[in-house]
Amino acid sequence: MTSLADIFKAYDIRGTVPDQLNTDQCWAIGAAMARFTGGPRLLLARDMRESGVALSQAFAEGARAEGVSFPSQRSRGVPGGRPPGPARPDVTVVIPARDRPAYLDRCLAALGQSCPVIVVDDGSRQAAEIAGLCHRYGATLIRRPASGGPGPARNDGLAQVTTPLVAFLDSDCETGPEWITSLAGHFADPLVAAVAPRVRPRTGASPAGRYLEARAPIDMGPQEGRVLPLTRLSYVPTAALLVRRAALVADGDRAIAGCGLSQSRKTRNPCSSS
Repeated sequence: MTSLADIFKAYDIRGTVPDQLNTDQCWAIGAAMARFTGGPRLLLARDMRESGVALSQAFAEGARAEGVSFPSQRSRGVPGGRPPGPARPDVTVVIPARDRPAYLDRCLAALGQSCPVIVVDDGSRQAAEIAGLCHRYGATLIRRPASGGPGPARNDGLAQVTTPLVAFLDSDCETGPEWITSLAGHFADPLVAAVAPRVRPRTGASPAGRYLEARAPIDMGPQEGRVLPLTRLSYVPTAALLVRRAALVADGDRAIAGCGLSQSRKTRNPCSSS
């Protein structure tokens, strides 16, 4: 029989499953932790191993038996649910653009004017057309004298943002403002730095269209989850990305040349369609 000395170490509790650590023991540990801390709330996390599901549930049930509550899973990026966001989140949209005014026209038309929009013209040859579209849709225009790519363009737009949230959207994306409101609730978790929707391509009956329908490189699939290296969701595209501005400001010059969020912060892919 396993004794407590076998699984209680100097800095953690661990053992082989189920020989040294099982659901009954985790239930008792959860109850004891609740009594020791006095609650009223605990935060529980687990790793990706299959055994962690049952063990963490047993721990939570033991703690709840002692009157402790846990933050709702719907507020922690769990697949199948998300907390309700504010009806009108305080957000600014930043759109990097270089030429292709027809794409930008459709992007701005779909987005509407429910929140401030900054268009960063990354050295377009069709600068007059880009400026005209910004004027028509009430977007602020920032012009870069020479093209530096979408990352530096996003950073130039970010420098002008004062709202708590910033939504980066590529000029060839078409989506309404609901993609922002549907994701904003995830920021109720203070550790969340960024949330990415599911991005799907426009497809048709051609061979290329059928290929994109099945294997679009920026479509990360229908299952949401936390973004971590060496997992199914090891990255998310920056074509559409909702970010806590303070997380980017804290990262200084790294900003979003790539994605630019430090590994200590959470990025989620809740897979909202756009």
